[in-house]
Amino acid sequence: MNGLEVSDHTGAFGEEFSQLDASVKKPNTIRGRRTATLLNWRYREDPLHQYRVWTARRQGELIAFAIVCATSEVVTVVDLFGTELQDAAIILLAAIVESFKGAQQSIEAYLAPGNELIGSLLKTGFRLRSKSAQVVAYARPQSEMAGFLQGSPRWAFGKAELLA
Repeated sequence: MNGLEVSDHTGAFGEEFSQLDASVKKPNTIRGRRTATLLNWRYREDPLHQYRVWTARRQGELIAFAIVCATSEVVTVVDLFGTELQDAAIILLAAIVESFKGAQQSIEAYLAPGNELIGSLLKTGFRLRSKSAQVVAYARPQSEMAGFLQGSPRWAFGKAELLA
């Protein structure tokens, strides 16, 4: 799709992931950082969970990635990130679904209300579910962060589910 090539990423996260994180930075958005150091700590050095990673590339350049954690009952998309995400997400999710085809596991993905991917995911068979987690942000009064939070920033959390 649109010249994107999807493959498994089995090694450590390298500098190209930090570069992708920097290129996606948007003003007035609260999101987790995805530098190579943080991704390695979170997903490769986690002693309790195993994660699988898929990358989408165009002519060798990293465009997006998806990370899942699978149990015998559920496959959870724990991260879906990148540029050209409307196209990349669909091809990455298709690779994930294909990988777990026949395993009779449900596939879950978490998205914030108003996320640009909700429409695309609903078209591919995901269904919206009730809210699962509540996040409360606090900042010291009169601080820079308090001012930022008063500006109604966009949050990057929520949930959708695909039964595969």
